[in-house]
Amino acid sequence: MTTIAPAAQSAPPTRDRRLLLGVFAVLGLVMAIWGTRMPAVQSAANLGPGVVLCSPHPRP
Repeated sequence: MTTIAPAAQSAPPTRDRRLLLGVFAVLGLVMAIWGTRMPAVQSAANLGPGVVLCSPHPRP
């Protein structure tokens, strides 16, 4: 019977982790800024908090 040798363990890909962490950090920053600016954007566009910009099916 043949045995399969375990795969050699390599170091964790720190470059990939840093890149992924950076992507999520940037997305979080963008969402935080957008959430902070949302009331100003709504008032400039004369929208209330419950107004939907694009409705796929207009209600009668």
